Amino acid sequence: MPQKRERVYRLWLDAVNNHDFQAAEEIYQELLKLNPLTPGINFPMGVWYKEKGLWNKAKEALLRALETDPAILADVYYYLGNVSREQGEYEEAVNYYKESLKIDPLFFEAHYNLGKVYALQGLSQEALDQFLKAKDLNPQDVDTYINIGVELSNLGRRKEALAMYQKALALEPRSSLIYSNIGVEYTALGQLEEAIAYHKKALELNSFYGDGWYNLACTYAKANDLENSLKALERAVRLNPENIAYAKKDPELDNIRDTEGFRNIICLSDN
Repeated sequence: MPQKRERVYRLWLDAVNNHDFQAAEEIYQELLKLNPLTPGINFPMGVWYKEKGLWNKAKEALLRALETDPAILADVYYYLGNVSREQGEYEEAVNYYKESLKIDPLFFEAHYNLGKVYALQGLSQEALDQFLKAKDLNPQDVDTYINIGVELSNLGRRKEALAMYQKALALEPRSSLIYSNIGVEYTALGQLEEAIAYHKKALELNSFYGDGWYNLACTYAKANDLENSLKALERAVRLNPENIAYAKKDPELDNIRDTEGFRNIICLSDN
């Protein structure tokens, strides 16, 4: 490394070690002018740009890292996939994750995030396949079990979804999300007493869980308990006003839609 570039590189390294992003970026730009393909600088800056939400700069740095850091290409492709996902460029993200997995087929995070992108695209079977591979690589990751449950549910495989949520619950027994998801599955299966019990447990753990109150409202409506359905829906809307949009068109709330109570709750959005 020429003497000037080595001096500037050491200044950049000091800034990185001191977590001084502004200084590191300024010195990085100087290094790029001296030699944009300096090894060891583009990948860490690409990751740092990503953490700062500077997506275009992150992608530019990571693309350079494909040339400068051949020993860590799996990681570079993985982070390119993450950046593309954040930019909403899902097909590009899929391709980057696949490139990462060609190099390292046992890359848990790449399988997991590829599954997340497939889920965002509405490709439940493809997402499920990746989450199952991720589970095999890391059987203690609770989020993987939750995502497997979600995709099984999307595919109409409710009992299998329940089994996965129960495994997730064994790993994280105080998760209001998991209890609520189990309640949703029992509701879909018509096992309403079980569903209500799980929704209530979710809300015992987190009484400010707006989506949990909404799910409970749907189950009460399906059980024809209109009074409790309206009470739960009001809590759901007060905690999360976005639930109004769902309530207006959700067929699970058909039993209460023509009631005065429902109309009053919907009017909360105007107050």
